[in-house]
Amino acid sequence: MVIQFSVKNYKSFRDKAKLSFLASRYDKDLENNLVEIPQFQLKVLKSAVFYGANAAGKSKLMDAMGFMRHFILRSSADTQSKDKIPIIPFRLNPTTENSPSEFEIIFLFQGELFRYGFEVTQEKVVSEWLFHRPKTKEIELFFRDEQNFEAVHSKLFRIGARLVKDGMVRQNALLLSVAAQFNDPLALRIFDWLSKFNVISGLQEEGYEGFTIGRVMNNDGKNVILDFLNAADLGISDVKILKIEQESDLPDAMPSRLKEMLIQKMRENDGHILGGMKTLHHKYDADGNRVGIAEFEMEEESSGTQKYFALSGPIIETLQSGDTLVVDELESKLHPNLVAKIVELFQSPNTNPHNAQLIFNTHDINLLSSGLLRRDQIWFVQKDRYGASSVYSLADFKTDQVRKEDNFEKNYVNGKYGAVPYLEDFEEALTAAVQ
Repeated sequence: MVIQFSVKNYKSFRDKAKLSFLASRYDKDLENNLVEIPQFQLKVLKSAVFYGANAAGKSKLMDAMGFMRHFILRSSADTQSKDKIPIIPFRLNPTTENSPSEFEIIFLFQGELFRYGFEVTQEKVVSEWLFHRPKTKEIELFFRDEQNFEAVHSKLFRIGARLVKDGMVRQNALLLSVAAQFNDPLALRIFDWLSKFNVISGLQEEGYEGFTIGRVMNNDGKNVILDFLNAADLGISDVKILKIEQESDLPDAMPSRLKEMLIQKMRENDGHILGGMKTLHHKYDADGNRVGIAEFEMEEESSGTQKYFALSGPIIETLQSGDTLVVDELESKLHPNLVAKIVELFQSPNTNPHNAQLIFNTHDINLLSSGLLRRDQIWFVQKDRYGASSVYSLADFKTDQVRKEDNFEKNYVNGKYGAVPYLEDFEEALTAAVQ
């Protein structure tokens, strides 16, 4: 589980933005929404939602998590010594656009706490640090100042220490990434957790639809996904995956070069490739009796159905494995009731027995009045007049300003909590343009 994440000087975040997923000591209700970690005396939230105006920085906050994850996993394998690091600092200030960007994450994995972070520019890793807390005491595993490595723990980070001694770490690669590539046990443990920390877009479901299709191809996975679809009242009774298993299944008119590529893929993928997917719906006569099955191409389904199907795989995998799922624009194309039900899945101990975590942003204000969320689960992203984004929680307000019985939805729309667009001059600004 993610305990805390912070980012500084990345895209619209000029100053440090810190997200804490620790439960507030002021909120005593909805105990099912949090997980107790007794060995560290922590209470961690199972979900968190971010609100804000368009262009406030909500998606960029999700991007920051995605960038950190990807750079850790791939900085050693995907880059050469002269390659630029694909970092984008805050560009609306002459100081920050030439300063390093900073990321840090604290997470719980296998009953132990880890704190890892780094600062980077496009040219190099400026600093990097890793701390480990197996019990009560936090242990420093290493600290890096450019190419100077200090306090590298020779026992707990054995292979990493050897790589440092042998000068095997490039200036544009993270030590943690290089250590994992050389099978350092501790680095591999962190990589194992990162594989369970998934950041996806709610606007581009094609990026994870293939993952869901892969689960459908397994009978057990298919049954769970069908239950998930049926619960949403989409009218889908079954789904059918179409396979192309031999050259004769390919259209005769297909260009020869494309056909050769697909044949090669068949050889590489257990003798088949996917040829599409169909959804099955019951047919009924005038008396309401079932009289057959109608097949539809997935593209014939509504955009909301297509997204919900694509999301089903990552959501179910996250719940079954106790992972963390970060979704940008969760509500896009989905009915508000469906969004609320997805959040409920993560709050309930029945559907979330392994303490999975959901972090997302949305414009769906219905959640604010749903009674599903505590104050400490509701976050806002706001941009100032200088183009810099900041984040704050509803729990950050004084208790006499925000009470748990307040109408959060009404107050948010009325601007009481900020993080809404300023629209008072909206009509006046457009009047001249349309006349």
